[in-house]
Amino acid sequence: MIDDIRENCFKRISLLTLCCTGALVEKKHHILPILEKRYQGPLKHDGIPAFALIAAKVDEEEKDRNAVLDFDEGNFNYEALIARTYEYPNGSPNTKPLAKSTSSMKISEAMGATSAVPPLVDRVRAIVDGKMRTMADGGIFQVCPLSLAIDEARRLYPRRPLGVILNLGFNDNEEKFIERTITTARMANPNLHFQRISAEEITGIFSASETDLEKVAIMEEEVKQWMADTPRVRNLTKLTLKKLFETKPRNFKKKKDEDEVSNSKMTVKKKKDEDEVSKNSKMTVKNFRSKLTLLKMLFETKPRNFKKKIDEVSNSEKTFKNSKDFLRRSSVRGEVHRKYSKLE
Repeated sequence: MIDDIRENCFKRISLLTLCCTGALVEKKHHILPILEKRYQGPLKHDGIPAFALIAAKVDEEEKDRNAVLDFDEGNFNYEALIARTYEYPNGSPNTKPLAKSTSSMKISEAMGATSAVPPLVDRVRAIVDGKMRTMADGGIFQVCPLSLAIDEARRLYPRRPLGVILNLGFNDNEEKFIERTITTARMANPNLHFQRISAEEITGIFSASETDLEKVAIMEEEVKQWMADTPRVRNLTKLTLKKLFETKPRNFKKKKDEDEVSNSKMTVKKKKDEDEVSKNSKMTVKNFRSKLTLLKMLFETKPRNFKKKIDEVSNSEKTFKNSKDFLRRSSVRGEVHRKYSKLE
């Protein structure tokens, strides 16, 4: 397919066509028809997650406030758009993304848009998320969208740290931005392993839009030889591959199902916790009412006069003592009476 694109599209570059149509390649030799013959399905699928950066604008008169690039004096406002093959799982961060994203397009449209390098070929027009959009290669925003890749990984795998990033580049124009991005990412992922492979001393000799198949093959062989002959690159690549493949391959569909089951369990647990809290709240209210009733019973009687009570006890003791004296005197008097009777 790549060879077909080179033969039928890139090799038909003409400055005359650029002057007449605004693109170096005529519309009949556009990349999109070649892609549509092979790729007819939707962009979203259950395979390995992937995304591409696109520059897009909505074909409407009103301006998009988030547009960051104008091609023709403000009449064409473009913004970064991520074309992704996946959906975000439940529990994905709700923070504002670095760029808008969608999976609502055909795979041929996404591939054609990322290949529509202005002014090489004409832009791709397609309906995305219910709106007609004009799309072009996202390289006009960022050639190496590493920050977007990290942000997408954080949303796709919210409960997993970043492990390995292997970055392939054609030149070192964005080296400082890449280093800044990795330094920031390592603040949250201290064990992150990063490697960038960029053989600029070789690729710099060739053009990024090279269409000659023999020259492209020569460049590929020279880059392979450079990687094999450079100890630092060779050793770092071995370490990167070891880290990448030291774990078992992941079944992404199974992982998606597991995430859904996990989210269902979390929902059930949350409902159970809410029921438990509700039950405890009802018990707390019931206990509070019981205590309130008890306090009411305690304080609804009149207050006692403790001094009066002490006086009553004291009087009772005196009465009891007087009774004992009376009985004792009565018994003595009775004894005297009996003795007196005997004498008589």
